[in-house]
Amino acid sequence: MSINKNLNILGVNSRVMQEEECFSLETIKSELKEKGFNFEFNKSLKGKSNIEHKFDLVISDGSIVFDFISSQVPLDDIAVIRFFAKVFDVNAKKGVLVVKPRLRDSGKKLAKLYKIKTVEVENMSEKESIEAIMKLIT
Repeated sequence: MSINKNLNILGVNSRVMQEEECFSLETIKSELKEKGFNFEFNKSLKGKSNIEHKFDLVISDGSIVFDFISSQVPLDDIAVIRFFAKVFDVNAKKGVLVVKPRLRDSGKKLAKLYKIKTVEVENMSEKESIEAIMKLIT
């Protein structure tokens, strides 16, 4: 995840999630630090395939991995499939996909099948978004 302080955006896997639209990166950092988590943003992990997979947020030693994806339209099952492949390859205990605005029904069904946790930030306040994300970590 690249951070451009002048534009106040998060660059996320070639898509952009506006901080002011859903939550602040600094708020997430503060919450994670307060709860004593070890974490890194924009971290690559090597999978069983020997391929390096980039995640937007990695908690601890890769046990929980996050990607943040933003789109103008609801995301379909392809986003979930791509994320699942990365999570599976790095053998993460939990994968969390944070999407804006939301997943289509096909994506929700696959996420449930693949045991991927999702947070859809459409119509959420910053506080609600952060609470939903933190609930999946703790």
